[in-house]
Amino acid sequence: MKTVPAPFLADLQSEVVALAACLRVELTNGTILGFTTSDKDLYIDSEWYYAATGVSAGDVVNNATLEVDNLELQGIMVSPAITEADLRAGLWDYAKMTLFLVNAEAVDNGTMVQRAGRIGEVTVEGGRFRAEFRGLTQAYTTSIIQLTSPDCRATFGDARCTKDLVALTVTGTVGTIDSDNVTIHDAARTESPHTNGVAYFIGGKLTFTSGLNNGLAMEIRDATTGVLQLALPMPRQVANGDTYSLTPGCDRSLSTCKDYANVVNFRGEPHLRGNDVMVQQGRHT
Repeated sequence: MKTVPAPFLADLQSEVVALAACLRVELTNGTILGFTTSDKDLYIDSEWYYAATGVSAGDVVNNATLEVDNLELQGIMVSPAITEADLRAGLWDYAKMTLFLVNAEAVDNGTMVQRAGRIGEVTVEGGRFRAEFRGLTQAYTTSIIQLTSPDCRATFGDARCTKDLVALTVTGTVGTIDSDNVTIHDAARTESPHTNGVAYFIGGKLTFTSGLNNGLAMEIRDATTGVLQLALPMPRQVANGDTYSLTPGCDRSLSTCKDYANVVNFRGEPHLRGNDVMVQQGRHT
């Protein structure tokens, strides 16, 4: 049940009210953005909600079940607060979002929250963006059990893997960058591949520590001696001389885990027989 402040409830029960929807977004870097459907900017709880932002929201879907709430945001990137670089950098992915109603003529009378949750998938196309809102019940769709798999189910360096990535992290400087904004050349990258032939940094993560992409990270798609290929172009132009930190990759195989001397924490079953053996009948194995 929603709790509505008494002054705002009185506004809702009046014959005429300047009702406005407001959207508060907290990006993954901590930036707070506010948008409103009002024809004027609103100052609510020490935060500004701007009218001329080009953001619109679809209908709010209410239900009494545990199904995930649906809401879609879309708009034109005309506001200085909404940039393609930030969208492509992932700052909007999984950002916290709160949608609420307010009396635009009496914002101190309180608000009524319509939805709270996180933004899911964000797409950018032709100067427009579309963001999917996922409600709090999204958490109930998450799997809480593990399935058997031949490869390791842990993420390299997490609490299950326990491998200390700090000791494996290297730093470097971009020598040159190809016009694709993907291929980085650095003569210092001469690390030997794993014993299974997989290049040391494939699947690793490169984080820029200077330049226009400072603080942003990208996975490594391919690597050879002195050359690193990013999985996707960086949202901002990489420049010669930009510095970075780089962690190696792990293909989740048992052989690579042996290279890291971490087999005791391997979270896979590479020797488990498949379903065809488990369900066969009338034969000895």
